[in-house]
Parts: sequence; structure tokens; C-alpha cells
Amino acid sequence: MRERSSKVVVKILEFSPTVDYSMEESWIKKHGYDHVMGLCGDRTCTYITPPILTAADYLALPRSSENWLLKPLLPVGGSMILYGDPKVGKSYAAIQLALALTGASQSWLGFPATVVGPVVYVQLDTPRSLWAARLEALKAEGHPIESDLFYLADRETLGTWPFDILNLDHAALLEQSIRPLKPAAVIVDTLKEANS
Repeated sequence: MRERSSKVVVKILEFSPTVDYSMEESWIKKHGYDHVMGLCGDRTCTYITPPILTAADYLALPRSSENWLLKPLLPVGGSMILYGDPKVGKSYAAIQLALALTGASQSWLGFPATVVGPVVYVQLDTPRSLWAARLEALKAEGHPIESDLFYLADRETLGTWPFDILNLDHAALLEQSIRPLKPAAVIVDTLKEANS
């Protein structure tokens, strides 16, 4: 088996043209990241991870513990698509997901909600009259849709019909509307209508 001698690079913002700031990867692993920072003195430097790694090197990279919205189904910062034939209940399932993430229920389809926070539900498919009737029916059945953490928008409140997430003005409107709420999740119903 051939020995591999790879070098890693330490990026320093104030370079000296006479100093080689690269060093053997084995030295970095042996002495650790803090030692590399110490070599930089009072200059700001950053350890640069090579873009392609062996599996062993990849698994040795530092990482934060995984945070879940729904454990182990939906990680924080992740995404999911509810897919199915028309009129099978995808929107109802998405509402129940939203309510679980607001803390109105402890789980969704048996997956525990581990992060609770505001949820924005953007309904682009169903006209407001029909959508409001569905929400009222859910409320009458005891679903806590009037949670202070459950926010709703539709194609009329957004004032953009058809809404197109690829349109920079539409995307900016949605982002500016959502940002102050700092939601744990944003649900867009339906993906097909978001890209008209």
C-alpha cells in the first residue's frame, strides 16, 4: 500500500512571502487545530479543509450534534416533501406537522417534535374561502389552529398571483415577510404553485 503524504493549508490573512504555511496533515492531526492557531501568532488564520477527503478523514471532521425538528425524520435546516395523489390529505397532514412544530401536539405521525417555535404556512394552491373553511373545520374538531406560533399566508395576502419563488421580487417579499418571525419551519403548499 502506498503511503499518502498530503498537506493541509492554513490560510493567514497577513501572508509573509518567505514562510511556507502548509504543513503535513499528520502533524495537524497530532497537534490539533489549536496548535495551528498558535503558529499564526497575532495574525488571523483559518484551517482550510481539503474539498475531497477519504471517508476516514471525513468522519474525523469536527461536527455539531444533530438537532431535529422531528426526530429522526426532519433535521433543523432540512427539508421534506409530502407527496401523493390529489385530495389524499397532504395539506391536512402538513397542518398537523405545523401544529406539532408549534408545540400544540408532541409528535407528528409518531415522530417526536423536539424543536418548538413559530411555523409559517404559505398556502398557494387553495382559494382563501375554501382554505378558511378547512381551518374552521379543524378548529371545530379541537385542533389548536389559533396558536400564537402558527402563521398563515396565502396568494392574496402575499399580493402576488401567480406566486413564483424563482421571481426575485417574489422571493424577496416572502423572505422579508418571514424573517422577523424567525420560524422553526416554513411550509409551502404546494411546491407546484410556488414555481408558476
